[in-house]
Amino acid sequence: MTDHLSETGARELAARIREFWRQRGYRVNVWTERVEFGAKAGQKPFVFHVVRSDLVAGLPLPTPKPAAIESTAP
Repeated sequence: MTDHLSETGARELAARIREFWRQRGYRVNVWTERVEFGAKAGQKPFVFHVVRSDLVAGLPLPTPKPAAIESTAP
């Protein structure tokens, strides 16, 4: 089982999400961010990594369809 809160685990999860949607014809932006939590004077903060994306409610944004090319030739 992968630790998805570690930097390595979060990057692997981001890559899996990106690949999942790529195989279905979507291009999604997925990235990781480092988060520090609970830092108090003289103490080391708890550090973890999270996965962020541009998915909305777990689904990719609609992909725009290519514009139809209209011929003006006679």
